[in-house]
Amino acid sequence: MKTKGFTLVEMMVVVLILSLVAVFLTNYLLSEQKQHKAYDLIVETRNNVLSALNLISQDLRMLGADPNFTDRFGLWFQDNTGGFQTDSTRMIFTSDINPAPGQLGDGSWNLQTETFGFYLQGDTIFRPTVDIDRNWTPQFDHPLVSGITNLTFSYRVWDEGLQQMIDVPNPTPAQIDNVMAVDVTVAGQSREILPTTHQFYTFTGQTRVTIRTRLIGG
Repeated sequence: MKTKGFTLVEMMVVVLILSLVAVFLTNYLLSEQKQHKAYDLIVETRNNVLSALNLISQDLRMLGADPNFTDRFGLWFQDNTGGFQTDSTRMIFTSDINPAPGQLGDGSWNLQTETFGFYLQGDTIFRPTVDIDRNWTPQFDHPLVSGITNLTFSYRVWDEGLQQMIDVPNPTPAQIDNVMAVDVTVAGQSREILPTTHQFYTFTGQTRVTIRTRLIGG
């Protein structure tokens, strides 16, 4: 009795079909892997930008908080040495947010907890620090958010002569006290080229923050 087997042609057809299936599955898995990596890079980039905007917005909402009307708090035009100046790419300001018991604020400046500001160095946003003499001390600056390629500010200033709001990227000392809002632009870039597009992914976010200088004092 003869046993019927596969012919050479049949075996070759089976091998060809299996090879095609293997190639399809490999390409599918590689494509899915690229899609997932691209998605992760995009999400990371957007999160960096949105985190920076959120952090800056939260701090800006405290700008000029001066419950006791001491006129000690608000935007600085520059530190005492002139080494750090508020302009289109950086800013520094104070807020009286340390309350004494039974008070909204204590009227005095705490340089560790009541000094705020931002500037971009490399791909990282830093918060400037100053000493007790109001001198910028960059060796003690705090990194806040990385993966950032651009940080710019535009100041909404009330112009008494024109009787209207104007946009000022680099305010003068006289304009600093009349800043009513700040427009913030933050841009970020993926740390790697996206495998799906073979290009870096970029994302830009913007926000306008009305400050509290005119509402509380300072």
